[in-house]
Amino acid sequence: ADELSFNCSIRRLDAKQIAFPHAEAIGKGTAGISGSTLRAGLVAHLTEGVPRSVVTDERNCSLAVDPKRVELDLTGNIWIKLINAIKGVLIQTVVGQLPSIVTKLRSKADAALAPLVSNLTAYAEAAPPPELPEPPYKPALANWSASEAVAVADYVLNDVVGTDGPLGLNRIAELLTNGTGSLALNASGLLPPLELPVSRLGNLSLNVSLLNLSHLPSFDELNLLTPSPSEPLTLRAAAGMTKLGLGALAKLRVTPGMGSISSFPLLERLELHFLLDATHASAALLLAVNASALQTSDPRRLLDLPCLLRRAGVNASLRALRLNTSVLQLRVKPVAQGELETELDDALNAAAAFFLATYDTLLP
Repeated sequence: ADELSFNCSIRRLDAKQIAFPHAEAIGKGTAGISGSTLRAGLVAHLTEGVPRSVVTDERNCSLAVDPKRVELDLTGNIWIKLINAIKGVLIQTVVGQLPSIVTKLRSKADAALAPLVSNLTAYAEAAPPPELPEPPYKPALANWSASEAVAVADYVLNDVVGTDGPLGLNRIAELLTNGTGSLALNASGLLPPLELPVSRLGNLSLNVSLLNLSHLPSFDELNLLTPSPSEPLTLRAAAGMTKLGLGALAKLRVTPGMGSISSFPLLERLELHFLLDATHASAALLLAVNASALQTSDPRRLLDLPCLLRRAGVNASLRALRLNTSVLQLRVKPVAQGELETELDDALNAAAAFFLATYDTLLP
């Protein structure tokens, strides 16, 4: 980032020297930097094609400031006036310390990245847990693979409806979106804020107010209430899409968390866009029902749902739940931006592209 400018108001300044504790400078003022240059880069270390660590690039991390383009205007007591008299020397001294400051910031950034990378790698490499086994079948329980009602429902849902049938999901998606394939949903109050602590550096909070779904008429799989002779107590379901676009209008709040940083939170409104490829979800539902008890029940009691559930001894649980997808595209776009925000957005986009490219082999 070139030609960066920073401006701030100093509402209160207190400065003491250890050697002269009673010589306290108290005042206020403004400070500004223009024409500065910021360089930042990340390096991934791979083992057998898998990233094991990501650190800041020592050769490509720097902050260059021209002392002549630093402005400091202070007002206050006599000690503040003394600072004004020697501020040129003070500015030269601070600018001379920038390399060591950048080194310390790099060290803190590396410390913050380490657990994130470790958790991401461990999660990506972890094998999915095996399905829970189906309990032994008892003759009194309903056998879904032999149920005529389930067979009819399976035919209607998977063949009549399905993905491309007369009442298929793709046809319904086209009607709901008026042929555009996109649907906007008001998410205010529906989704809780996403809170993400980043080590000791601070906290990120993402609040979504609007969701946009696109590429909706792209369903390529729909199987609901599918029984199997080898699993008489289990009903399976699966759905898939060749492409799915997810967009969100969100508010990002960054709150500093280090003791050495005292600042107001950074607030920014932005648009997030994901394009997902080959998204497929599947589930295995264990549904044990005492069919014998239902057959011997008084027909009038079948309308009493609580009584019916107690009589049938319904036991339902998920044996497995899976979701597979691949990220084809990720874009971050600011809604309202200034010069600094534009540079930060470019940096965030570059960092996101770096991680997507680096961890491509681990993404399903």
